[in-house]
Amino acid sequence: MNITFVIPVLNGEQYIRQCIESILSEADGNDEIIVVDNGSTDSPVHIVETFDRALLRSRPGLTVSA
Repeated sequence: MNITFVIPVLNGEQYIRQCIESILSEADGNDEIIVVDNGSTDSPVHIVETFDRALLRSRPGLTVSA
């Protein structure tokens, strides 16, 4: 079974690397990671871009429930 991990982030630069690394340590090779940046003013975008298996989507102003 494939799993999609969706990680909403807003100014989470200090946590995003550890979060992705933790998922990758347990994930199957077919699982996917999608990070949704909600308009961060710090740099989680640059950290996410260092991971080949993490997709980044930018959706400023959306809440977690969206």
